[in-house]
Amino acid sequence: MDLEKLSQLFPNIKRVDIPPEDCFTFQTDGRLFAIPETDLTHEQKQLLQALTTTEPIHTSREQAWLDFLHRKTSTPPEEFTQYRFIIANIQDGSIDLDTFRNTLHMMLNRELVLTWKSKNEVVMIEEIAGEPIAFNEMIDVMSDDLKINLKLFISDIQQSVDQMVDYYQWLIKVARAIFPLTGKRIIYQQDSIIHLFPTLFDQNDQQFFISSILKSSIEDRSLIDTIKVVIEHQGNVSSAAKALFMHRNSVQYRIDKFADLTGNDIRRFDHMLQVYLAILLLV
Repeated sequence: MDLEKLSQLFPNIKRVDIPPEDCFTFQTDGRLFAIPETDLTHEQKQLLQALTTTEPIHTSREQAWLDFLHRKTSTPPEEFTQYRFIIANIQDGSIDLDTFRNTLHMMLNRELVLTWKSKNEVVMIEEIAGEPIAFNEMIDVMSDDLKINLKLFISDIQQSVDQMVDYYQWLIKVARAIFPLTGKRIIYQQDSIIHLFPTLFDQNDQQFFISSILKSSIEDRSLIDTIKVVIEHQGNVSSAAKALFMHRNSVQYRIDKFADLTGNDIRRFDHMLQVYLAILLLV
């Protein structure tokens, strides 16, 4: 790349060692350069991305965490009293790490540790010093601002870094398995077993379990959907009816019909559990 021409186009370009905030950073000829974001149009940034090194450029803090999480160092670069991981999956579109980092910083007014795994996966570490970030309140805005379709897998809050590396690797494995299985924008670790359950059985096993538990009710999809909602509302018929925009008596009729067809009384915990797991296999 002709750096002299770049300097003519972007007089504020500068060589750096660490990516500065509010700058687009790229590598060429093994050197790191930064241009203020305000100096670039979207099209110019895309062109620079195409012509320069595509490997993400981490800050020194991020690189230190990346080295620790990949066992290149044995001691975490910082001590967190509490923390959690957020794994972001970018389904449609693409984005560079600088833009992702700067957008998050502007929206959250705090810095997260970002480690870029691939062009569509970034792992964030959130230090919990107060209230955790309410990603459910901002995921739509994040997706719109970044012009991407974003999904998040959010871990439980942890107090110790003793098992942090193993935990990090396990979370990535689980998140990659779950993202294709659900349309939910945000998945929490505590709910992950429900989403992973269908993957534990092969197709033949699934069909036998489904037919054994649901019997002929599988031919009535609206009935199955109603039963699923009732179970998800802890068997509360009135609450389920409200969610389904149905009269309570109509929901109760379907519950009774389901019991007649399958022999399962979803007021009983063991029946409710096996029915719900069978429905998960069905969907």
